[in-house]
Amino acid sequence: MKQSLLWGAFALLLTLVACGGDTATPNAAATESAATSDASAEAVTPTPAADEPLYAWVDNLNLRDAPSSSGKVIAKVPSGTTLTPTGRTSPPVESIVLRGGLYEEPWVEVRHAGDVVGWVFGGAVQRGGERKSAAVQRAGVIDYDKLGRFDLSEWRKVSEDKIGEVEMDGVTVTYRKGDNQLELTESSIGEFYSGNEQRLLTSGGTLLRERRFSWTADHTGGRLEETVTVYTGESPVRYERKQTTQRHFSEFDKQPNRVVGAWREVEIHDAPVAVNPGSTGTLEGAQAEVTGRWRSLDDPRSVLVIDETTFHYIYDGDASEAKQTYRRRDTCPESAGGRGDDFNEPGAFFVIDDDYDGRCLYLVSVTEDKMQLSNTGRGNQLYYERL
Repeated sequence: MKQSLLWGAFALLLTLVACGGDTATPNAAATESAATSDASAEAVTPTPAADEPLYAWVDNLNLRDAPSSSGKVIAKVPSGTTLTPTGRTSPPVESIVLRGGLYEEPWVEVRHAGDVVGWVFGGAVQRGGERKSAAVQRAGVIDYDKLGRFDLSEWRKVSEDKIGEVEMDGVTVTYRKGDNQLELTESSIGEFYSGNEQRLLTSGGTLLRERRFSWTADHTGGRLEETVTVYTGESPVRYERKQTTQRHFSEFDKQPNRVVGAWREVEIHDAPVAVNPGSTGTLEGAQAEVTGRWRSLDDPRSVLVIDETTFHYIYDGDASEAKQTYRRRDTCPESAGGRGDDFNEPGAFFVIDDDYDGRCLYLVSVTEDKMQLSNTGRGNQLYYERL
């Protein structure tokens, strides 16, 4: 189970819940981390027509005298209040984290209470029929769409384990309540990756629900992904949503921990657990999972392409080296070192034919969308996500 969690290496600890979103009575844009972009308002969201009502979806929404989070607050608007746009929006788009979601929208001029005119952040209001709202994030409470709500004061903390990998920093905290177990993991890989995961299981280890959130960054910006998988029905159901931004997660005081946008239901395999090549005594069953294109979480510019017989590396869109053939073996050649005689899971090694006399990689685990390799003889772990 720990190997599976290393993939998401995701979950939200109590401290992240307390710091990553609104308090019970947030001051909307005034209390959120913000950054300004040069993108046009029209490129992000249509300009609200005059007289088309907008509705505040956060408590104590700030109405300001200028289209900026630094503008003077002239009124505070309760959640659910109807606002009338004047038809004016600000040219720059601002990036603001609200209740854990990253909203990148312009400011909108609105009329409030008949004669009060001011500016509100576009991400903090919604049109009729539109759904931006999310649960208020409170310390000690896990509450996510599709996953459910869990008050940790009702759960007993039973363990706290650090993720002991060289490249990855993280920790998993486990709680129990009755016959259920809740695992919360938070992890990061330098400036390239940040994520969290929540897993609800029975006391016997049967997975009931899991949610994964990740922010992968490179020189072009960031990509946010969120998935929730429910295993309690006749067949598993997975929901996912994705979001891109030109901002890096280090630019925000409050880290996003969910994706903004509509959910998409996707088909998944029946098995909810990671494929561990050693658990079945053969790697043949994992062949389909291994082949494909994989992006490195250590360096998102690096892509590993695997087919049935070769490895192929691509860096920044260009092939970094020629294809290398590989073989599946029970053990690693002595020249590579790094593995004891008792570590001989059938088919668990990729032995690569190159100038290093049989360099090999150990397949730690692979799922539908995540893979972990160990660079045998060097001790470091390699993390990938499927493209």
